[in-house]
Amino acid sequence: MRKSARIIEKYALLPVLASFAFLIMAFLTNDPFLQGIGLPKEYEWLAGLILGLFGLWKFYLGPLKERVIRGKKEIGSISTKVSGIQEDIILIKRKLLG
Repeated sequence: MRKSARIIEKYALLPVLASFAFLIMAFLTNDPFLQGIGLPKEYEWLAGLILGLFGLWKFYLGPLKERVIRGKKEIGSISTKVSGIQEDIILIKRKLLG
């Protein structure tokens, strides 16, 4: 695993939790979402979009990708077993009928 991937893995929860903290503070104080860290009002949508996409990728799409890969491997092993069973059935038919 690359160094950058390890850093992202280690510190991924921090920006997402920080964005939720800023969101709660924005609701409580009736201020814009990320103005607490000095971000101009015009760029809040971009920062929120980036943080939201990062959270989506890290906590939903990443694990989903791993489950899909694991499922493909399981389906491959099952299809191998089924083809082996089919060959055994053909062999049994030949011995019984032939």
